[in-house]
Order: sequence, then C-alpha cells, then structure tokens
Amino acid sequence: MVLVQQLLLGLFGIASWAWGFSDPRFRDAEGSFIGKFCLPMALGLALLTLGWTRSGHLKRFGFWFALALFGQVVALQMIDAGPFIRYQHYKPFNRLFVETHPLLLIFVSLQTVLVVVGIRGRWPSIWAWLRNNFRG
Repeated sequence: MVLVQQLLLGLFGIASWAWGFSDPRFRDAEGSFIGKFCLPMALGLALLTLGWTRSGHLKRFGFWFALALFGQVVALQMIDAGPFIRYQHYKPFNRLFVETHPLLLIFVSLQTVLVVVGIRGRWPSIWAWLRNNFRG
C-alpha cells in the first residue's frame, strides 16, 4: 500500500511539472514564465518529496519540508513587488483579499493551523523561552 502511495505521489508530482510547463497561464505574452510558474513547480517538488519520504524515518521531515516549501511559494504569490525597485511587502488587507486567489488564502490559513497543531507539544518550552528572554 505504501508503494502505491509513493508511486501516486510521484506521478502527481511529475504531472504538476508537466502542467506548469504546458499551461499558457504560467507564461506572459512573449512566452516567458511568470511568477505563478513557481506554484506547480513547488507543488511537484513537494509531492515528489512526500512520495520519496513516505516510508521510513524521514516521513515527518518530508511532510514539514513539503509544507514549508509550498507555503513559501504561496506566500511569495501574495507579495506586492511590482516592476520597480522598491520595498517588497505583502499587499494591504483591502487588496490582499480582493486581488489574491482564494485558494492561496485558504492554503496559508491551513498551513498556519497545521503548524500550530504541530508544535502543540512544544508550547511549554516556547512559553518558558519567551518569558526568560522577553521581559516587560
């Protein structure tokens, strides 16, 4: 069963790369890749990583690595960089919720929940460190 899951994750990862290279939505008018091209590439790499680490002692690492990798790419899609050299920042809230695709916002919310749940066993040591290092 694990082998089947690994093969499916690998196939979906390769299919994600094929989608990224073949879909015209990831290219500009001149045929060059645009920033959104990173989404299927990172998704493919995340799925391949999940498939590769599905069995064995790297399973947890593979999950957290894939989550961090895809989360970083999703976060980069919400940055207001523009064509000029200037300070790059997240879009303001009034533009973030209007101009950003809802799936990106859903993924960032899901990632936040997964990270908070994932570190639940470490909360006492986190709070102790915060109390020791950040005093009022």
